[in-house]
Amino acid sequence: ADSLDGVIAAATTGFDVTTQWPIRVRLAQADSADQEYLLAVVAHHIGLDGESMLPLVTDIVTAYTARTQGESPAWTPLPVQFADYAIWQHEVLGSAEDTQSVIGRQLGYWREQLAGLPDVLELPADRQRPLVASYRGADHGFEFPREVSDAITATAHRYGTTEFMVVHAALSVLLARLSASDDIAVATPTAGRGQAVLDPLVGMFVNTLVLRARVSGADSFAALLDRVRATDLEAFSHADVPFESVVEALDPVRSEAFAPFAQVILSFDPAASVADAGIDIGDLRMAPVAVEQVPAQVDLAVMVSTGDAVHPWTGILRYATDLFDDSTIAGMSDRFVRLIAALTADPDAAVGDAQLLGADETTQVLGRSAGADVEVSPLLVTDVVAAQVTSSPEATALWFEGRGVSYAEFGARVNTLARELISFGVGPDVAVGVCIDRGVEMVVAIHAIVAAGGQYVPFGTDTPADRVQYMVDTAGVDLVLVTDASAHVVSRLVPRTSTGEVVVTDSPVEVRGTDEVVVTDSPVEVRGTDEVVVTDSPVEVRGTDEVVVTDSPVEVRGALATSLETTQARNVRTLVVSCDGDIDLATPPVTDADRLAPVSPDNAIYTLFTSGSTGRPKGVTLPHEAVLNRLWWGLDELPIDGT
Repeated sequence: ADSLDGVIAAATTGFDVTTQWPIRVRLAQADSADQEYLLAVVAHHIGLDGESMLPLVTDIVTAYTARTQGESPAWTPLPVQFADYAIWQHEVLGSAEDTQSVIGRQLGYWREQLAGLPDVLELPADRQRPLVASYRGADHGFEFPREVSDAITATAHRYGTTEFMVVHAALSVLLARLSASDDIAVATPTAGRGQAVLDPLVGMFVNTLVLRARVSGADSFAALLDRVRATDLEAFSHADVPFESVVEALDPVRSEAFAPFAQVILSFDPAASVADAGIDIGDLRMAPVAVEQVPAQVDLAVMVSTGDAVHPWTGILRYATDLFDDSTIAGMSDRFVRLIAALTADPDAAVGDAQLLGADETTQVLGRSAGADVEVSPLLVTDVVAAQVTSSPEATALWFEGRGVSYAEFGARVNTLARELISFGVGPDVAVGVCIDRGVEMVVAIHAIVAAGGQYVPFGTDTPADRVQYMVDTAGVDLVLVTDASAHVVSRLVPRTSTGEVVVTDSPVEVRGTDEVVVTDSPVEVRGTDEVVVTDSPVEVRGTDEVVVTDSPVEVRGALATSLETTQARNVRTLVVSCDGDIDLATPPVTDADRLAPVSPDNAIYTLFTSGSTGRPKGVTLPHEAVLNRLWWGLDELPIDGT
């Protein structure tokens, strides 16, 4: 027998599957007692899965019983071996290169289903994610009150789903609420055996499916559950293709810091390991031993076991200790149970309104927000800046790299640029990009946008083009303020896309749809098989053959227009900002009389995007009144004055 240290070493040492068997067994005396031993069975997932533990233990029991009686084990012949299954799988699935094969069709489904999925679901963690995951984990156990588990079962029956789907939908709501994301991916293991003849086999049959849910706080739980049911059923019907093949074909972002596609796993009623209740064989007693060193393959694994008339439903949250403390996970489990209770109690209510915090947490949060009522200022940020310009025109407003700018000059440059922006169509809530390095021009550009009534959307000159593209498209930016040094950032943008009825008013223009339609230049050539009507020639062309139109502007309407994507080369305009040269210091401030429409305190002043750790940036928009409220608070709390 090995020592306990040897058993621990065997359990914590990885496998080189190219040279080693994917399973190792160690036996050690547990303590000084002669009759107590620790049997450790350590296996690589390439060799066996969780469902294999029952037949494996059965084989051990059979062998032990026979050997203690001086006999050889009488193995029951297996009708098939794992090799037979592997051959069958290869023959049935076919080649991934064949789009008509089983694996080809299923890969097509997963390619479409997971398109655009954020790389990472960032939950509120206690520590920053390390660059390389250690895979160290811990378990936190909890129970479902009987009324909650009964409500899960009743909800499943009422809406024609399974208990798994109810728990999956509720978990998606929890993750959406915790992460402030609406695109939730949860992985789940499937047994992958399918036929009773495979049950006694030891091997790696389990597969992993990625279940994607779009969660809106305005949705009812009933509506979300209906979508989750449809998604889960589709996923289970495309479960033949191995997860590794999906990863290889879709090629998601690879990182040593997080798992691909999904960082949360949901397993429901997992198979028993080495006899949860223990096994008695004559004078031999076998019982499972808890292991302190728990591996965490993902950020969070949610394991739910259903109970019976005597035993309650139980759950385990296995979490990465790189990220979370046990107290955080304990609070998460409490919220999970509380949320399930609320969602199943009123499935027609909006999921965003479901109670997430407990009474103590609610009291704590309300206590933090308690304080005297503060009257929100009816002023605009531009009003405050204009007042400062008037009261101290000679004072220094900006200082950058040895250059001082007085309030008088600052106000004049801001208002001059603001009037130009108004002529470009900038008004209340209109988003204008700012792509200018830190300096006088950047501050003037921001205040000019606000003075015109618009909201500014800043992005750095070193921001990747695809990220800038996403921010521009999401915020609806049509104009970006730049300097000569930063104009190249906007020039890298691909033209924006939109759907619906398409009106093309200039050339060169390229229009793509279900059937390709290319408008190349003036004279304009239109190709396609859908009906195309050109009404502004005066020429009207209809038909299914190639048509050539020799004038522009061109208006495209009809069946094709519902699926068109329009690309226009100069969709995003740029305006170069320069604060060199003379300026008329008597330039009056911009007022509502100059603007396209009056500006009120609840109009947007800016939209800022987060770092995008979930795979795509998130925009947060603030109005004038919120910004001023924050500034007034800062002036009250911090020692800031004119000096």
